[in-house]
Formats: sequence, structure tokens, C-alpha cells
Amino acid sequence: MKKTSKAISALLSLLMLASVASAAPFSASAATNITVSKSDIDSYGAGRAIQNALRTAANNATAGNPYTVTVAAGSYALDRTLNLYSNTNLVLTGVTLSRSSDTQGNLLHIGDNEDGSTTGKTGYAAYKNISVTGGTLDGKMRNNTLFKVGHCTNLTLTGMKFQKNYTHFMEIAAIDGFTAKGCTFTDMETYSNQLNYEAIQVDILHTSHFNTYRMEDIPCKNVTVEGCTFNNCPRGVGSHTSINNAPHQNITVNNCSFTNMKSAAVQFQGVQNCKITNNTIDNTPRAIAVYSVMNNGGGCFKASILAKQGNVTPHYSDSYQTPKNSNIKITGNVIKRCGNVADKYSSYEYLAIGAFGYNVPNNTATLNKGNYYLTGVRIIDNVIDVKGHGIRIQGTRDIGVDNNIISCSANTNGSDFYAISATESSSLKYISNNVVKKAHKNGIYIQKGTSCVKIDNNAVSNAGKYGIGLYQGTVGDIFGNTIKSTGAEGISIVQSSKTTNVYNNSMSGIGGYGVFVDSSSKGGSIKNNILTNSSVVINGSGSRGTVYTKDNASSVKLSNTSLSMNKGDTYRLTKTVSPSSSPTTFVWSSSNTGIVTVSNGNLTAKKEGTATITVTTFNGKTASCKVTVIDPNKNPTVSLSSTSCKLGLGDSLTIKANVNPSNKAVTWSTSDKNTATVSGGKITAVGKGTAVIKASLDNGTSAACTVTVMDAPEFVKTSVDRITLGVGEIYTISETTSAGSYANAANLKWASSNASAVSVTKGAGNKAEIKALKQGNSNVSISLYNGLKAECAVTVKPAPSSVRISSGNITIGVGESCTISESTNSGSYANASNLKWASSNTGVTTVAKGSANKATVRGVKAGTANVSISLYNGKTASIKVTVKPAPSSVAVNPKSFKLGEGESLTISESTNSGSYANAANLIWTSTNANVADVTKGSANKASVRGVSAGSANVKITLYNGKSAASAVTVLSAPTSVKLSASSITLV
Repeated sequence: MKKTSKAISALLSLLMLASVASAAPFSASAATNITVSKSDIDSYGAGRAIQNALRTAANNATAGNPYTVTVAAGSYALDRTLNLYSNTNLVLTGVTLSRSSDTQGNLLHIGDNEDGSTTGKTGYAAYKNISVTGGTLDGKMRNNTLFKVGHCTNLTLTGMKFQKNYTHFMEIAAIDGFTAKGCTFTDMETYSNQLNYEAIQVDILHTSHFNTYRMEDIPCKNVTVEGCTFNNCPRGVGSHTSINNAPHQNITVNNCSFTNMKSAAVQFQGVQNCKITNNTIDNTPRAIAVYSVMNNGGGCFKASILAKQGNVTPHYSDSYQTPKNSNIKITGNVIKRCGNVADKYSSYEYLAIGAFGYNVPNNTATLNKGNYYLTGVRIIDNVIDVKGHGIRIQGTRDIGVDNNIISCSANTNGSDFYAISATESSSLKYISNNVVKKAHKNGIYIQKGTSCVKIDNNAVSNAGKYGIGLYQGTVGDIFGNTIKSTGAEGISIVQSSKTTNVYNNSMSGIGGYGVFVDSSSKGGSIKNNILTNSSVVINGSGSRGTVYTKDNASSVKLSNTSLSMNKGDTYRLTKTVSPSSSPTTFVWSSSNTGIVTVSNGNLTAKKEGTATITVTTFNGKTASCKVTVIDPNKNPTVSLSSTSCKLGLGDSLTIKANVNPSNKAVTWSTSDKNTATVSGGKITAVGKGTAVIKASLDNGTSAACTVTVMDAPEFVKTSVDRITLGVGEIYTISETTSAGSYANAANLKWASSNASAVSVTKGAGNKAEIKALKQGNSNVSISLYNGLKAECAVTVKPAPSSVRISSGNITIGVGESCTISESTNSGSYANASNLKWASSNTGVTTVAKGSANKATVRGVKAGTANVSISLYNGKTASIKVTVKPAPSSVAVNPKSFKLGEGESLTISESTNSGSYANAANLIWTSTNANVADVTKGSANKASVRGVSAGSANVKITLYNGKSAASAVTVLSAPTSVKLSASSITLV
């Protein structure tokens, strides 16, 4: 019967192979595809049809020519287990596999079922390079593992769904390289007296549960569960078996979702180099627990026991060895509603995160006695909502607890729950920067022979008893903590506990003493603590050390209110508190530690998304910064240092591609190689026109620069041919080229022929900055890319030691303008371009810079103001400007008069009382200059001269248009003169 069955199987395999060969001939260099069609399944049954395809792959696939077996979509009941072999990809997209009514076996199994516990393949590479994509495995709530794996290297599951089973969905053992990505595990149950908790069980080869593989003492290695969903299972991922001195290695559970777990989300025993990161866990009795061994050593086996079962030589020693660094990182997890439900299967304590080691006092059947403490665990950046313990440490060494946010609530199913607690002779490096709220009993608790180097910068509020408590515990330094609203002491040090320093802690709303040290304990140095309405009591006596209060903070600000970061980058936020004398205790928090973590202002970007960082003062003042994290590897970007440019023919310019991440390769291209070429970012203009230069990444992202090529310059000139400067003075010069041409500023070369007297520094665009260093002369030159050159002669004179305004104080009328000028001491110089004129009251008078050393002063309204001149070297001078009302009328004195030809008379003008018109702006005119001409004199005067007999009007016109005239009659010049008497007698 067996021979007949094997013959039929072989025949079917040949038929399947033939059908594949006719459709797609085998190739040694490319993957080969086999499709199991519905007609194949109808003809042979699902189990046989699929297995024959898998057997064909097993017989022919190689690492260089893997086989892909694709099963037609549909729901199929299997009457047998499907065995997968090396170099095979099984595609089950749209397929649901379940057991037939009379079948209890595995649905999928790596390798042969015929291997026994003492015969068959050994090691990790018996089966290798296998993947399963898509599909649903439905256990129909029966009691056998759906997918069993052993002696395998590189197994990958993508997008699979496991559902409805009464034991593990998967068991993996003796595997090196397992990845489950984007898979779903839902609706699993187990018996309360069994140990079949885990949806994915990281296991060992033991006869009690792996009897279709040869037994061997080798652990699992390189296991990754990422982006998977677990719902309504006893546990999600974990192990409750391990090998003494051979922990499971390199285990990662990342970015998974666990909902409604009935015991725990993740629980491992005997692991090393383990990362449990960025997971979301909701509604479970316990979230994450890691163990060295269980409390009686159960589940941990001597290597010799497993080797004996498999008839192989042990790989590891049975003797007790000092535990090595486990290197376990529990970071960035978000845990919600933990402890709301009880463990359905066992009496575990309610807790969010636990790390446990045990001292096994006596030899057992599977393990030698010894202290199997757990060492090297870091619990960082987790957000926890729990009814029970927040973080529980027991029997451990080298533990760090940092930057977690723990919100506790009452649990009526138990008591004495702590937000952070360490017990059973544990040894911790630090408990730092945690935010703890509403602990059922103590916020932070160190007890029963446990030590911690430091407890610092934590914020503890509304603890049921102590904020920080030591009970038979030892802590080096307790500092920088903020403790508010406790049921009893803020810091309690009792029952033979001791600390070295307790300082800079802030406490308010304390139900008992701020700091309490009983007679059996040692408090060390207690100083500089800020206590509100409480005191320090040591050994039952009064206060010791410095206890004082400070001003409450009125505000706090952060250096940024928003910023962007790349994934993996770090950034330092700084805070400013007002007043500066307020307490120096602050609490930093992140709204999503899976995206951004913060420790005393130091940010670390974890993954894409947005989070808000908040700093809180001792008295509750806050400031926030919105942080956006970008994953550059997910969406690489490129930008250019210039998006447009102009070049002259023959000119070149190098632009920079800014690539994020910087390791991405850039490909340069041009839209018109006859206009502009590009190599490594260097653009060369070869013909007039426009071209687009593009920098592209391999994902299609690009950035462009539009290049306009113009004529090459035919000449170049400077904005001035010569200038004079004072020592220390600066002048901005520019260059221009022939019309229609262009010389890119990047290639302009400015130089000074006498750099000791005059320096020149290239500026923006076509400009440069000239600086006079000492007396002397220099030629400042500009050179273009094509060799053209122009010069400006620069003379440097002494710097002014003084300056004056030539007019002195002046009076003007409202609306009147007057030109003033400045002058410096003899021999010195200040270039007019750097003169700064100013008015002390622009509502009264304004001043506008004019040409050279001049300025125009204008009266705005009646009043006084100072007008000042400032030189480049700080020398100043000023005058008083008095502004009076504008004249409403003007008169000439006399109103009329007579002159002889050639005779002159001085006349004057006057305005209405209280008004003013500056003499500089008076305009005198004659209606007939051939009869009488007029010459402006000093102040308000003018001189009228008779020219020839006749009549004319001499007119005065003010700045505001007001005018007046005087009538002039010019008589002929006398031709003779006589006396009234010919003689007189004087007595």
C-alpha cells in the first residue's frame, strides 16, 4: 500500500512538473513559478495538489533558482499537513486553509514529518530560504499548532492571517532568521492548565512538543516580528522555555498592535539582545514581561537533557554560569488599559512592564542551583496607563528606567501597587526623568536589599503613600525630583535604608514630612530641597540641612515652538524661566514617545509623525514645541542651492545638491546640451538660450535649476572711477557689463593693488565692499571670467577728528526748506555716501540727505529740534533749528521811493508779527530792470539802483508765495547843482 501511494505521489509530481515546464521552461538564473489551479485542486484535492507542487519545488529549487508556488484563491480544507522545503516561496494570497473535519495536524510544517526525536536533520540549515505570502490559516478551534518550524534558516511570513485555534498559532525552534511582517493573529484560546499561551512561541526542541523534529540543544536566533496585529489571544509573542547558558538571540518585536490579550502581550524567558519597541498594547492584564528563568527554574533545561533526547553531543555546559548581559531594550511602547482585566490562566500580578530574575536555591531535574538574575535591561520612553504596577523590577542587575510616563489608577483586585518598584536585591543604574501620576501606593519604591545609583529628575504626583520610598534599600543620590500631593512622606528612608545625598528636590502638598529618615537609616547629606508646608525629620529629630522656598515661576519659554527632525537625529531644546530665581526643577514630557523622546531637553527622533514636547515648571507653568519627524530613507528629498541662474557664454557655475539622506546618489542632466552642460553640479554655458539642469534621485525625486545663457561681456566698468575715503571708512562699489551680457557674480574677482591701504571684499551679486585701512592710494579692480577688467582709484585720507555744520543754528518758517552742509577738520575726509543726517523731532523739522556734504532741512510745525550729522567713525555735530509760523503777509519798506539815475537805496522786507521766512529763500525782483534793478542783500535787505528814468516795481516773494512790492520812480541824473545863497556869514 505504501509503495502504491508513493508511486502515485511521484507520478503526480511529474505531471505537475511537466505542466510547469510547458508553460515556462526552467531557468538556472531566474525564479521558477508553479501555479496550483482550481482545476488541479478539484482533480487531486487541495492537500495533494498543493503538496505535489511543493514537492516539485523541493526536488528542483536551488538558492540560485528558487521556486514560487502560487495557489489559486479560494477556501480549502486540508486532509494533510503541507510540508515546505528549501528555496521555496508559497503564495497564498486570497487563500484560506483549514483542517478537514477528521484532521488534527499542523496546516503548515517546515520539512518532513517523518523525522523523529533521535533521527533526522540537525542544525539550523536543514531547511532554508522559505517564505509564505498572504493567506489565512483557520484552526477551527482545534488543538494543534497551525504552523510548526524547526531546524530552519531564513523563514519569512508576509501578510498572513492566523485565526481560531486552541493552542499556539506558530511554534518556532532551532531557527536562525525568522521574520513575520504585517501578519494578523486573532481569536486563540488555550486550556488553563497548559502552557500553550503564545500566538508565536519562540521555543526549544523538546520531545514533549516538537516530536516531528530531531531534538537538539540550540536556541532560536535572529527573530523579528514587525508590524503585526494580535487580538484576543492569551499572549502575543514570547517564550516560556529556554536552554541553560544558551539564550535565544537577537529577538525583535517592533511596531506591533496587541489588543485584548488574556495574559500578556509579550513575555520572554531566556533571551539576549532583545528589542521590544514601539508597540501599542491595549487592554491586557500584563503588557511586557521578561524573565531570566521562572521562579523555580521551570522551563529552562540543561543542554544535556535536550542533546540526550536527540542523541547528539551537547553544545553548551550544564554548569551554573554567572549571567551575561542580556541587553534587553523595552522602548517607545504605548500601553493602555493595562490591568483592567485579570489573567485568565494564572495568578500573575497586574503590571505594565516587568523584568525578573530568580535565585534557584536547589538543584532541580532541569537546572542547577544558582542566582539566575536578569542583567542589562533598559526601560525607556514608554507611555503607560495601568491598574497595577507600572514598572516592576525584581532580582536584576544593571537596570535603567528613564523617561517613561506612567499613569496609574486604582485596582480593586489587588493592593500595594507601585508606579516604579525594584525589589529582591536588584541593582539599578538609574531611575531618571520619569513622570509618575496617581500611584496606588508609592510613586518610586526601592526595597528588600535593592540598590540604585541615582533617582533623579522624576515628577511624582498624587501618590497614595510615598513619593519616593526606600525600605531596606540603598540609593546614592536623590536629586532634582518634583513631588506633589502625596498621602504620606515626600521621600521616606526607613528600615535600614541609606542614601548619600538628597538635594534639589521640590515638594508641595505633602501629606507627611517632606523628607523622613528613621533611626535605623542613614540619610546622608540633605540640603537645598524646596519644601512647601513640610519639613525634614531625621531620626525623629528636627530639620537638618538647608530647607528653603523660592519664587514661583511666572512663565517658561522654549528655544523653539516648532521644528522638523529627521528620524534618528537628536536636538537640544533649551528653556528660559522667569524669574530666574524660581525653582530649577522641571518636568519634560512627549505626547508620543514612539515618535520623539525627551530627556532634560534632549530630543531623539524615533519615527515619522508629530509629537508635542512640553516642559513644566514646579508650579505648573508650561511651554511646548511641536516636533515633526521625517524619515528621509522612506521619502528621500533633493533640493538645489540655486533654482535659477544667469551665465555669460563660456561662464560656469557650480551648484550644490542638498540630499536627505546624504548617502543617496545624485544623477545630473541637462534639457539642452547645446545651451548648458553639467557635470557633478558644475554648469558650463555653451550657447545662448535657456536650459534646465536637473538633479535626480533613484526614486524619481528631482530638483531643477533654470539656466539662462546670455552674451559674454564686451566690457566692464565700476560704479565710480575714483573715490576718496577716510581711514576706517567703508564703501560699497558695484560693476556693470555691456548691454545684453552677463557675468555671474560667483565668478567675479575683486582685488586691491595696495592691500595694506585698501581692502576689498566680495559682496552679494555684483557688489563689493571697500575698506580704507590707512592713508595712501590703491586701485580696486574687478576681473570677469573672460579676462575683462576695470578699476577704481581709491585715495585714503585721515579720519575726521571733528565735524561741524556750516550754517550754525537756523530759524525757518513752517513749510520752509533750507540747505545746510557739513565740513570736517582740515585734511580729513568722510565720504558723502556714509553721512547720516537726523532730526531729534521729525514732527517739528525733517532733514533729507542731499548731494555731497549737503542736506535739506524743512520746517513741519512751530517748535524746536536738533538736526545732527554723524560720520562713519562716530563723530557728530548738531544745530538747533527753530521753526516759526509761516508768514501770512509781507511788506516792503519803504512802500515807494524815488531815485536818480545811478543812485542806490537799501530797502527791507518784514512779515506779520511772530512769523518767519529765512533770508536764504527771499526772492527780490524788478518789474523793469532797465529802469531799476534789485540785488539781494544780507538778512531781509536788498539794494535798489536806478538805471534810467522811468517807473518800476521792486517785488519781494517769500518761500510760501506771499509777496509785496514797492514803487520806484527813477529821475534823470542832475546836470547841475546850485546853493540857495551865494554867501553866508557865520558868527
